[in-house]
Amino acid sequence: MNNESMITQAQLTSSKAMPIDFGRNFPPPSLVVERALTDTFAHLGGTNIADAIRFPRFMGTVSDREAAATWISRRLGQTPHVDRVVLTNGSQSILAMLMARFVRPGGVLLTEELTYPAIKPLSALFGIELRAVAMDAEGIDPGSLDRTCVELGDNARALYCMPTLHNPTSATMSEARRKDIATVVRRHDLWVFEDDIYGILPQQAPPPLALYAPERSWYILGLSKSLAAQLRVAYVVAPNSDVARDAFWPGVRTTNWMVAPLVAEVTARWLASGIGSEILQSVRIETLRRRALAASILPHIQISNYHLWIELPEAWQLNSFVKSALDAGVVVGRGDSFAVNNQRGDRMFRIGLGVPPDQDELVRGLRAVGSLLDTSSERVEPMKGRSLSTATTGDSPTNDTDLHVCFISEEAGFDLRTTELAPAPAKPIPAYPDAKVAFHVGAYCGSTLASVATFVLEDMESAQEGPSSGRSWRIHGMATAKGFRRVGFASAVLDHGLREIRRRGGLLVWCTGRTTASSFYLHHGFDRIGEERHVPRLPPHYRFKRTIGWPHHS
Repeated sequence: MNNESMITQAQLTSSKAMPIDFGRNFPPPSLVVERALTDTFAHLGGTNIADAIRFPRFMGTVSDREAAATWISRRLGQTPHVDRVVLTNGSQSILAMLMARFVRPGGVLLTEELTYPAIKPLSALFGIELRAVAMDAEGIDPGSLDRTCVELGDNARALYCMPTLHNPTSATMSEARRKDIATVVRRHDLWVFEDDIYGILPQQAPPPLALYAPERSWYILGLSKSLAAQLRVAYVVAPNSDVARDAFWPGVRTTNWMVAPLVAEVTARWLASGIGSEILQSVRIETLRRRALAASILPHIQISNYHLWIELPEAWQLNSFVKSALDAGVVVGRGDSFAVNNQRGDRMFRIGLGVPPDQDELVRGLRAVGSLLDTSSERVEPMKGRSLSTATTGDSPTNDTDLHVCFISEEAGFDLRTTELAPAPAKPIPAYPDAKVAFHVGAYCGSTLASVATFVLEDMESAQEGPSSGRSWRIHGMATAKGFRRVGFASAVLDHGLREIRRRGGLLVWCTGRTTASSFYLHHGFDRIGEERHVPRLPPHYRFKRTIGWPHHS
């Protein structure tokens, strides 16, 4: 049963509220989208919009394709000629046209061994065989691709792949790997259908595979997974204008791959006016917030953009886990729906972070999933070959699209502390030489340390000691870089530290926090103790404390 069917069944058979939807993968809601829609419809109401959208746009008007080409240049690094750009109503429509034209019934389409689930029913519709190619931490293994092509000979017609932020594993090919793949596809004369639907989400990502084999690549960039689910629009850049026309124009009278004129009009205006860029930035910021929350609630799971790819503990089977999750009010994506010719997904599931309408619902759903995973004594690990979101001391992230919360050395956080905690005097390393037990936590955005804190086993003053004596922990030196404040990084560090203190049997945590940070500590369940304190050379501050319990989010 697919995710949509399970949601429908839950609606019909249960009086409970709709399940929290982690099964689909869309960008988080953005207030910019709501404002943009309101402003756009108000503007269109004052124009002769009826004439503008009276007829089909077919492959897109010149203005449609000019706006698209400029947007696509963000990834290609150059603006493709508009005659190479085709406007469509989604990536699936593009793939249907390409598969029918270049693979054809009886041919073989090569894919990663875990792939976009829609590829399987599409291939079945056209009588096309799918053949899986082995993956490693970077995505497609060039050696496996080469061997598979040799085995299949002329029957291998094309390769469908997702080199950047692969769905579902989040693997991203290095530039060297992309060059190797380009060499193999040229050797075996394969067409390449490159799906880059997530590629625009990171601030930086390797250049598309299409740049390494442009004469045979169809570069696909959709908007529904990076800007807004309301924009059912995708662009494809063909190797040249002639093959673009040959592949798509014959279908205008027999298929429905063309985008609706009203949607095309709205999209072109958003991209040309800069609203698209504003939406993209808002999606990136909200994605960071959600990733930070996920990292704090599921600390042993890799977090990459807005989905998680999770291996089940040994105690669970996929069917029973999916059913238990639904009983707990959560829909997850089945791992086996991504697998091609293999069982790679039989013990995996995917969580999409973008569909829940707000952070409250997101947190409730993640806690429900975490409770199910915690029923096993086995520690949950991400896919073999991928880095953990919680690393060992001294490790640092290598992928600039990942958010990591991990234990770090004291030295690792020194520069951030001395920069952000001024005018407090810089302390030597170690800054807490009398601490018998301490650990340090950092939150990274890619290779950048965004937030840090130290947790020391230390009682409060004797007058305030009680049952927690000897089991109290103090927070020292919490600091967050300016560009990463108010988006969840500090919360991720704090929650990670509280989990570790709870694991070590701690009963109370306390700190001396600046007055300006009061709202942060109060938000996380701390009580403010006594009056505001004033110490020479230090900013005004309070004493805060809280008992250890489940990480707090409002």
